[in-house]
Amino acid sequence: GVGNQKVKQDSNRRYNRIDRDQAANSFYHSRQWSVVRQQVLLREMYIDSVTGLPAIRGERLIVDHIVPLRLLSTTEEKLNPDNLWVLSQHVHSIKSSMEKRMTDNQLKHCTKQWWQKVLQEKIKKQ
Repeated sequence: GVGNQKVKQDSNRRYNRIDRDQAANSFYHSRQWSVVRQQVLLREMYIDSVTGLPAIRGERLIVDHIVPLRLLSTTEEKLNPDNLWVLSQHVHSIKSSMEKRMTDNQLKHCTKQWWQKVLQEKIKKQ
């Protein structure tokens, strides 16, 4: 309902204000990102790249950088579809909490295949 929508908007606003730095925030609001994001959603057919499941009704899918945005230097790297995949909010939050415990060097070298394997194992245990 409308109440849930308001809570979600407030939560996103708080996330943008506190958790994302301004450079990342402006990147995620750029026209270039919108175009690439849409291309990745279409390529993945709106399916979570880890679970193989479509989004639960009302859940927003996240187009996620496999190697985190903050570790990428050029616009080309940031917009490279080979480093992007689609995650449900649930899977994205698991990946984000794992990333916080990893070094930048580890994060730079984690492949899509590695993440898929590790995240699938984590989800099975839940």
